Amino acid sequence: MARKWMALWLVLSLFVYTGSTGVGAVDTTFAWQVLDLNACRAAKKPILLYIYDGAMKGVNNTTKSIEKNVFLDAKVKEAVSGFTYAMLRRDGKGWPAEFFARADGGAALFVMTCDGSGLGAWGKDAPPTAVQVVTAAKQATAANTAAAERMAKKPPPKFEDKPKEVAGANPAAAPAEKPPEKITVPGLGADAPKQDAPKKPDEIKKKAGKVEDE
Repeated sequence: MARKWMALWLVLSLFVYTGSTGVGAVDTTFAWQVLDLNACRAAKKPILLYIYDGAMKGVNNTTKSIEKNVFLDAKVKEAVSGFTYAMLRRDGKGWPAEFFARADGGAALFVMTCDGSGLGAWGKDAPPTAVQVVTAAKQATAANTAAAERMAKKPPPKFEDKPKEVAGANPAAAPAEKPPEKITVPGLGADAPKQDAPKKPDEIKKKAGKVEDE
């Protein structure tokens, strides 16, 4: 009986952890939403942005590290309480391309003030620790009022995704137009066989030995 309870406990423990699947389905303490930069700015709260690469095949070790070591930490939860929580896939939209690029092949986490000013950014090469996120979150909280006031005085331009460039669609890279080719009719143009110039009457008479004295 004890073995059955032990087995059940292990299953439940794994279920609690894998509520974080390693692909972005993270701890429900955070009210994650798919929000773009404009929506996060409008909320006027510090921002916790989490981007993960959902197209990976196999285990995403970066998401597992962030979700286990950061999101489940009690001090992190306290430090980011009251933040706007935005979570997007690597192939999402609504943020500058460099944000998504950092999550390529893993995941990325960002801590910012409400205007999008970064105070912490981590990716696959250097996943964040709980201490780092707490420190950045406290700085973002302290600086957020001033950031909101800056936005009120001078609203930032609305962010818009740039259309993806299509290969060969750049007019500057297009080859210069070639002049139209000259088409000649065989025998009547530049390819006609060369002919000797017509001989003068005097030359004809001299050749025949019949030149008369003038």
